[in-house]
Amino acid sequence: MILVPLTPDLKVQLESWGRKLHLGNLIKSGLTCSDLITIGDGTPDDVVLLLLARARDGKKPVYVVKPREKRYGALMLIDTYLKNKNLKRVLFLMDQEKDDLKSVYKSIEDSLNEKGVKAIDIEIKKADLANRLYAWQCSKGDKSFELFVVVNGLNQMNVSQHSIEDHLIFYALKNKDELKLNLDNFSEMKSKDIWLRIQKKIDLTVFYSKLLDQVEDIFPQQYYALTLLES
Repeated sequence: MILVPLTPDLKVQLESWGRKLHLGNLIKSGLTCSDLITIGDGTPDDVVLLLLARARDGKKPVYVVKPREKRYGALMLIDTYLKNKNLKRVLFLMDQEKDDLKSVYKSIEDSLNEKGVKAIDIEIKKADLANRLYAWQCSKGDKSFELFVVVNGLNQMNVSQHSIEDHLIFYALKNKDELKLNLDNFSEMKSKDIWLRIQKKIDLTVFYSKLLDQVEDIFPQQYYALTLLES
């Protein structure tokens, strides 16, 4: 998958990590795309997206944006996204934080209703991912599009707030001996706080480079969502 960032700051961030991880060929400008990925939170979500793009190993270009507005606020910018008449699919990535998954789903539908978007559920065929990956066939005016929403986090992580950092910590736990990490006293903390501690003890470039080979296992709902974009 080829990432086409639409804002200069995101382009700089992706290109910086692209150089460090030797993935610069996955970042392009000036391409016309029919799909858009919206990062509903900040870093390391953008770095993870770069890892996912490499794991998909495809040539399909997708626009990428990272609005200043976070989570549901980013979703409320749907009218801005739809100004691009070529857009057929929108993938929205957001952290769960402390919300339960049912309330996340309802808040998304409420946001769509508020923006005048008609949405019909699309069944996710992989049942084990259905509570963290939602899909709708949407329409507004003369515009129709598919919307996919990925809720970052892992149910098996015993943390107080779920986020993309759940996945990074999960990988670190699986490889704590190799990484020489002591991760025994982090339960019931926010994933973001745990990850901040871990970052201070590791070489992030080495960490992400090793993670590249396990992206599908560590980021299951995000990886599968990208396969839907490419279908």
